[in-house]
Amino acid sequence: MYYVWLIINKDESSLWSRWVLSTVLKNKPFWIITTPFDCSWIWRQILALRDEVLSHISYDIGRGDSISLWFDPWCHSSTLATGLSDPIIGYSYSNPGARVSDIIGRACPLVNVRWIWDSIRRRTAVTPWWKAVWFKHGIPRFRTHSWLLCLGRLGTLDRLDNWNITDTTLCYLCVGGVESHNHLFLHCPYASFTLGHLLHSITTITIPPSWAWTDLLLGLFALENPTRRLLALLAVQIFAYHIWRERNARRHGKGVFGPRLLLHGIITDLRARVLTEPWFTTAMTYDPQLISCITYFE
Repeated sequence: MYYVWLIINKDESSLWSRWVLSTVLKNKPFWIITTPFDCSWIWRQILALRDEVLSHISYDIGRGDSISLWFDPWCHSSTLATGLSDPIIGYSYSNPGARVSDIIGRACPLVNVRWIWDSIRRRTAVTPWWKAVWFKHGIPRFRTHSWLLCLGRLGTLDRLDNWNITDTTLCYLCVGGVESHNHLFLHCPYASFTLGHLLHSITTITIPPSWAWTDLLLGLFALENPTRRLLALLAVQIFAYHIWRERNARRHGKGVFGPRLLLHGIITDLRARVLTEPWFTTAMTYDPQLISCITYFE
């Protein structure tokens, strides 16, 4: 590892380091060169150590004039040029010899950020439910919460139990089941009762016991009436946010809202969103019964 340190620091005081840089590497990037088939045993071992060394070093950017933009692992312990070719680097308004300092404090687009992001991000398949979360008229805080719910990233008790940071997994709303994403927002009797009252005036969709939250979103997204589809998607996103808020209130001893107060808060947020929208006012002229979808429950 000491020899790797000499190379990446370009130690001019070391005769061996100067020889490697000028004779062996010949200005080639150390981090991404392939291992030659005819190299010496010691050089093969040094190149094999690169991945292990990456977990023990970090780059202090500073002015960035000594760090290669494309070939030094200064960004998340990885080189930006991994998987890219010189033509692609050229297309991104840069060149293989660019330094990090070239993009610090500059207004001109020396680097195309889209190309950098595409080179380092982890790609996954497009989810079938994304349009049911990130639709045009959604409310940012509610759809962000729904997105986390679809991904299963909320701190439900079943997840906390896996991390050994909770003593119970019982649902705080019904105290009768294991608190998971699907139980808390769909199959808990308290949540199911609230959701049923909320949706009954919008759609007649039924929720089977096997459904997950994403199945509900896909079912609502398939509604033929565009206005009722949008109302239903807005309603369930607001519902999920309020259910999570009540759950947290109970968990942290801040009181119990109850179904009536919970529904009142959901309808208030839904009314505030749709009553100011021209599309809803226009739809009301063709379907007057839409007003019942945002009427407070007695």
